[in-house]
Amino acid sequence: PDAEGGSYRAVFETAKGLGIRGHRVILLTQRIQSTDTQKDPREDPIAGIQIFRYRVFQKPSALFFFTTWLAIIFHIFRINRTMKIDVIYGHHLVPTFGFCLARFFFPKLHLVFNCYMLSHLQYEDEIRCRGRSRWMSQVPSYVLRWMERRVMKVSRRMIVYSQFVKGLLSDFENRVNDKVEVVFPGVDLEKFKLSSIYKKEYSIARRIQLLTVRRLESRMGLETLIEAVGMLRDRGIDFSLKIVGLGPMEKSLCRRIVDLSLQKHVQLLGY
Repeated sequence: PDAEGGSYRAVFETAKGLGIRGHRVILLTQRIQSTDTQKDPREDPIAGIQIFRYRVFQKPSALFFFTTWLAIIFHIFRINRTMKIDVIYGHHLVPTFGFCLARFFFPKLHLVFNCYMLSHLQYEDEIRCRGRSRWMSQVPSYVLRWMERRVMKVSRRMIVYSQFVKGLLSDFENRVNDKVEVVFPGVDLEKFKLSSIYKKEYSIARRIQLLTVRRLESRMGLETLIEAVGMLRDRGIDFSLKIVGLGPMEKSLCRRIVDLSLQKHVQLLGY
């Protein structure tokens, strides 16, 4: 509940849904820095969920990894004193690896990992987009790969949101294929129904209006989207594509738009 965007929707809303179904849910989350301690307590019951917040050293630092792992292990010990933990549901590689370390003390813990994207690929994308030397990223990338393989080995089930990410996991570690399940994010179709007035205007207008809101990362497939709308232009179809969001690929996407001469059709609006 402290974060915005995907973390809020994926983690907090999932936890609320489990709570509504009668499950007891405990949420461990990094404590956001705040000057008002009343708004950022270490423990907080929200919407039937018991939330524990932990402090860590900020990125980028090796201490960020170690303090996160120690915090996770500490809270697992603390929680296990009062209740039996049935399933751990990890959403981020670093704290999920902390759960893997905790299994040395609690070998019966069952881990489910929600993998949005391979972390080492995201890291390498950021390094490449920032124009840094490739060799500088080799050690951190190797550490992330090692952590990912460990999490994949320990996980009983892995949840991904697309066939694209499932394919990446298979290429990276094909032994996990039987563990991976694709769960497509749900959409409330009622929120996307056009009013009768807009339907009339839309039928008159010939230009197709496209909008996408997402973080500018390789896993979002925006380069493919830009190439696809370039095919629309080549077929003589009039359209407008607006991309809302920020991310490390902003400059490379701008270059791709210019390379395909799509400046009149595609806009990056930021956020």
